[in-house]
Amino acid sequence: MIGKKTRKTEAFWQLCCDKHGLLSKDYCAYTFGNPEWATYHDQLIDLVLKGEKQATTHLEIDFDMNSIRRREVGDYWVVLNQSLEPACLIQVTDIEIKRFSEVDVSLAIREGEGDLSLAHWAKVHEDYYTQQCTSLGIEFQEELLVVVEGFKLIEAL
Repeated sequence: MIGKKTRKTEAFWQLCCDKHGLLSKDYCAYTFGNPEWATYHDQLIDLVLKGEKQATTHLEIDFDMNSIRRREVGDYWVVLNQSLEPACLIQVTDIEIKRFSEVDVSLAIREGEGDLSLAHWAKVHEDYYTQQCTSLGIEFQEELLVVVEGFKLIEAL
């Protein structure tokens, strides 16, 4: 996850607050992943907009090692596109922490990627997490913890 709040994210957030009567004063602004390692990043946003992607997964250590506050159920997230501009607003609906090796097909389906199989999910995420772990100076292992975040789409830009 990379990104930060900017004038554009603030303007989009305010538009969403006004349009949907949101009372929260805070939101986060990040990509789903690092577009350097996920060149398909904007395709993930397209899946959200189509209603096919309703969850995402991050390595637990990503939050800690990059000093990113963990989101909680009810938090709002302005998802940034590959150019780090706002693409949509989602709200976190559920969170679960489990080992990479414990992910099942129901999560693969909620993530909405590829053929929705667990094999596809595992391959794509292992490829991404291996690059991420290398950048963090650790080795990818299937026993690493992942944070699963379910969400609902609130607004698209």
